Formats: sequence, C-alpha cells, structure tokens
Amino acid sequence: MKEEKQLQEQSAQYMPQACPPYYEDEISLVDLWLVLIKRKKLIVKVFAGFVLLALALAYVKKDKFEFTTTIEVGQIVSVKDDQESYVLVESIESVKAKLENSYLPSAQASYFAEDEKAKRFKIDISAPKNAQMIIVKSKGTEREAKNHQRVHDMAVNPLLTDLNRKVDSSKSRLESGLARAKQELQRLQSPVQLRILKSKHDSIIEKELDSIERLGSDVFWLPKIKQLESNISQAKLNLQDSVNQGNALRSQRTRLDELEELLHKQLEGLNKQIAEARKIRTKAISGVADESRAMTLLLLDSEMQRLITRQSNLEERVFIQHKSDVIELENKISVNKDQQKDLRISVLEAEAELVKTKADRASQIKLQKPNLAVLKDQKDLALQKHQRTIDAQIETIRTLESSIKSITESHIIVPFLQSLEPKGLTSKLLFVIVVFLGFIFAIISAFVAEFLQKAREKMSEEGVV
Repeated sequence: MKEEKQLQEQSAQYMPQACPPYYEDEISLVDLWLVLIKRKKLIVKVFAGFVLLALALAYVKKDKFEFTTTIEVGQIVSVKDDQESYVLVESIESVKAKLENSYLPSAQASYFAEDEKAKRFKIDISAPKNAQMIIVKSKGTEREAKNHQRVHDMAVNPLLTDLNRKVDSSKSRLESGLARAKQELQRLQSPVQLRILKSKHDSIIEKELDSIERLGSDVFWLPKIKQLESNISQAKLNLQDSVNQGNALRSQRTRLDELEELLHKQLEGLNKQIAEARKIRTKAISGVADESRAMTLLLLDSEMQRLITRQSNLEERVFIQHKSDVIELENKISVNKDQQKDLRISVLEAEAELVKTKADRASQIKLQKPNLAVLKDQKDLALQKHQRTIDAQIETIRTLESSIKSITESHIIVPFLQSLEPKGLTSKLLFVIVVFLGFIFAIISAFVAEFLQKAREKMSEEGVV
C-alpha cells in the first residue's frame, strides 16, 4: 500500500495541473446531500421518535385559559364649596389594595380550607389606566374553570357589598334631601302661602292709603297743631315762672349781702365794746381795796363774759351760717339758670316742631304718593321673588333626581369569562416546536453518524485502535 502511494505521489508531481488540486476535507452541497440520502433511515427513525415524543407531550399538556372578572367601581356625589362633583366611591388604588391584601387572601384561605387537595393557582389584580375598572385574572385549564370562578366570586362579592354600602349611604342622603325639597316646593306652591304673601303686602298698601287720606284731612293735623301750641304756651309760662323765681333769688342774694355788711358792722362794734371792757377791768383789778370794788370787778367780768358770748354767736352767724346760706342760695340761682336755659330750649323746640308740622302737612302728602308706588312695586317684586324661589326649588329637585340617577353602584360589568383561545404555550404549538426540533436533530444526527463512521475508518487505516 505504501509503495502504491509513493508511485501516485511521484506521478502527480510530473502530471500537468489542468485543474485545482482536490482536498479530501473540503465539503460540497453534493456531499451533504449524499450523506443525507445515505443516512435517510437514521433521519426517519430520529424524526419519527421526535414525532412520537411531540404527540406524547401534546397529549399530556393541558391548554391553559385566562379567566377574568371585571368590576366597575361605582360613583357618588361629592359636595365641596357648594359645588357638586361625581367621584368614585373609593379610589381605584384603594379598591385594588383591599382586594389584593384582604378579600382575595381571605377567599383563597376559605376555598383551600374547604378542599385541602385543591390545586393552588395565582390570581392577579390589575387596574387599567384612566378607567374605573378592576380586573381579576387567573390562568388554568378548562376543567378548573369552576374552581377559579368560585374563588373569584368569594373575593369580589364581599368587596362589592362593602363599596355599595357607601353608595347606599350617599343615595339615602340625596333621597332625604329630595324629599325635603319636594316638601318645600309643595309648601311654596300652596295657594295659602300665596294668599298670605299677597295679604301681607296688601295690608301695608292699605295702611299707606289710609295714611295719605289722614294726612289730607284736618282731623289728623289740627289736634297735633293745637297740642303743639298748647305746649308752647305752657313752656313759656314755665319759663316766665322760672325767670320770676330767678329774680326773687337774686333779690334775696342782695339782701344777704346787706345782712352780711350789717353783721360785720355789729361785730366791729362788739369788738370795740369788748376792748373797752377789758381796759376798765384792768383798771378795776389794779385798784381793788374793799368789797364794793370787788363787786364792781365781778360785774365787769359778767359783762365781759356776756360780750364774748355774743361775739362768738355773731362770728358763728357771720362766718358759718351766713356763708352756708349764701352757698345754698347761689346753688338755687345756678339751678334756676339751667332751668331757664332748658325751658328756652323747650320753647324753641316746640316752636320748631310746630313750624315743621305745618310744613310737613303739605310735603308728606307728596312724599306718601311715591311711597305708595314703591310699595306696589315691592309687592310685584315679592311675587316675582316667590316665583323664582319656586323655580329654583324645581331646579334643585331636578338636580337631586339627576344626581340620584347618576349614582352608580359598584358591579361586575363582565362576569366570570373564559378566554376564547388558550394563553401561553398550547399543546399544538408545543407539538410543532418538538417536531421542528426533531427534524433539525434528525439532520444533525445523520451528519454526526457519517462523521463517526469516517473517524473510525481513519483510525483503522492508521492503525489506531
């Protein structure tokens, strides 16, 4: 064999190279196709094995469907700053948190407590953006649909009860307001209420008409004018009496001044007598020698004591009693002056009132007639206001009725629903994937088998075991 190879190599060196040399390790499409044809049985066997495996997996795998329950959160009427607006009974985030952290765990616990062997499954809660909906989702086989539905209902129903309790409270409050509004409207529309309103203004208008009639009659004005004239006369008499009394008080004050002057003269003379008596007594004391002179001294002392007593009484009258009388009289004079001032003011006021009354007699009649027109306008305005109040009350009732209709309860807008198509990796898709992988692996196995065969031949040629 070695000799033949050497001969071939030598002949190859001298042969003209008309075409490129052929290398044994090069691979062409023809070679690949020949390998596939050669190993077709292996390819069929491997592919058939994968097909059987795909059928088995497709048979074992159960398609999973998506189960959903969609909840719409209700809305209520909210009043803020006397403005009504419709808001959700509870925010979507709050409802979602309640469902995830309270109602759903409680429902799952109750369900699995009833059947410990029941298959566990996951439930997701989602809230679409800018929508007042909550979607409860879970995945399972078609045979597990009833179990999923039961857990959905056990979680959703208590939540709806809780949310609708708040809706009922808001609706009850609006219905109470509606009942009061209807009752108020019935009172406003009552014929009795309208008659009361008209009679109230009619009585005021009738009084105004009577007043105008009295103002134009002498029967109304003459007694008042006579009374004012009588008051003026009486006030002038009282003023004259007060003036006379003041003159008398001033005359009395003059007499007190004269009396004071007389008392001062008497006191001055009495002081001189006392001084003279003291001189005589001093001489008598120095000349006492017998009983007759002693008797004279006693008489002088008695006279001296009488004069001193009289002096004390006179001084008390001058400096105390007379001064008190003067002060009292001056107070009376001051009071009289004030009284005269008040009386003069009373006379002036009475005269001014008389002038005003005579002037008002003509002017008030002119003033009362426009006032009568004003009162009639007020009656019309009151009736219009009453009608506007009725219209506003009707509008309030309509608003409340609209608000009650606009309140929506939280409810299931889409009941428990199974998706039309399976979700995720279906048995058909799994079958296709496994068959495709089987075909690829069958092709690869053909080349792997060919490679192993050539490797064994090479090893046997080179004597490698």
